Amino acid sequence: MSLEQYKQKVTKQTLTEKMADLNDILNNSWDGIGIIDEFGNFIYTNQAFSPILNYSKSEILKLNFFNIVDSSTRDVIKFGIIKAQKLGCIKNLKLICIRKDKKKVYLEASLALMGNKKYFVLNARDCTEEITKKTLINKYILSCRLDLESKIIEISDALGRLLKYEKHELLKMSFSKFHYKFEEDTTLESIYADLHQDDWIGILYLNDKEQNTLCFDTRINAVFNKYGDIVGYECIFFDITSKNAIAPQSNGNFSDGFKIFTDMMNKVTSKWLDPLNVIDTKVHKIQNEQDLGVIKDIATDILKTKEALTKDIEVFKQNFVINESIQKVDLYNLLFGIVTMLETKNTKNNITIKSDLQKIAPTETIPGKLTDIIFGLITNSLEAFKRKKIDDALLDISMHEVQNEILIQIIDNAGGIHPDIISRIFDPYFSTKNEPGKGLGLYMAKNIVENILNGKLSIESKEDITVAIVSLPK
Repeated sequence: MSLEQYKQKVTKQTLTEKMADLNDILNNSWDGIGIIDEFGNFIYTNQAFSPILNYSKSEILKLNFFNIVDSSTRDVIKFGIIKAQKLGCIKNLKLICIRKDKKKVYLEASLALMGNKKYFVLNARDCTEEITKKTLINKYILSCRLDLESKIIEISDALGRLLKYEKHELLKMSFSKFHYKFEEDTTLESIYADLHQDDWIGILYLNDKEQNTLCFDTRINAVFNKYGDIVGYECIFFDITSKNAIAPQSNGNFSDGFKIFTDMMNKVTSKWLDPLNVIDTKVHKIQNEQDLGVIKDIATDILKTKEALTKDIEVFKQNFVINESIQKVDLYNLLFGIVTMLETKNTKNNITIKSDLQKIAPTETIPGKLTDIIFGLITNSLEAFKRKKIDDALLDISMHEVQNEILIQIIDNAGGIHPDIISRIFDPYFSTKNEPGKGLGLYMAKNIVENILNGKLSIESKEDITVAIVSLPK
């Protein structure tokens, strides 16, 4: 054997040994580690994925990962692939997978694009136990955490729902905003002073967003860091309002529906006064103007202002005049028709349209209004694709039944919404496009969904992804 042949043999043997060592490391990892392509097909998997997914290693290699991801988070992995292709790596993907035994497993995953630009390293940690605990606490336990300044830094959905606040309204809010009151003239300061020794247990009165008084049996304890310093406070509440016969008192004398409508009309009509004031100013200017050319220009401006206002009023009227009754509607067929039409119309626009529609039982809604809202949300995505000249435009439309709700999600990768403006997108007449009639669409849609269809409309944006979610009662 020549020296060159010997070197080649040693090199090959060393490589084989290193691959064997690497494989041992991967197989002994607690995390599931695999390699998938952009369509979700498994190329490689370590042993840890078997107990996580309840499939053998050979069975996993025949699976498509997208197919075992629960429909409620399938869009997360789809868009994770898209973002990993652009960013190289995407972390903190919260996924739910359906195991072979049909049980759900919660994964915290990351995706890393490999050097060949074709495959992705999928790293998944089983966090089912901690997610289950957090979900139960968040959904059913009335709790919150305060920082040292008594500002709310965590709050359960259950408490937020009872207090009639959106979660984002409560975070960073001072506890004093609730106009709380303890029995026997106890104060937060006096409670905090004693928390080094023991928890505080007592009765607390809180006002909800509508200023109704609620009564809670309350436990407050200190949160310590590893050095023994207090870094915050945890509060657990038990609602005993009915037990203590505290009847919620409303400050208003009108029905909720009338108050909502009144508020909506005040916001919109205040905006209509602006163009009317412009017209009034220009009319006064004409009265004192002698130049026919100037008068003609002013008259043209008045006509344009009048046309814009007329358009706004027509949009408002069309949206809030209900010409059809509530009906049992097959939402699958309704959305399938929308998707089919979109696919036909957008074949030349290089927009990829994906749909994931679950067949569900007929649902009571107003089909015309719901169709208009879905079209409006989709149109916003299509306009954003065109305006921002997105090359790999992807629109994903999905519908799933989740507990007692039907969730319709419209996801696009049209560049997202800037954090500075996302809190204002549902304000009347707020628009990034300086065009007549713009700025009422999302405001109208939210009011119709939430005040007529008894649902909820929200829009979330992260990096280049925007998600519009319509939630309807089942």
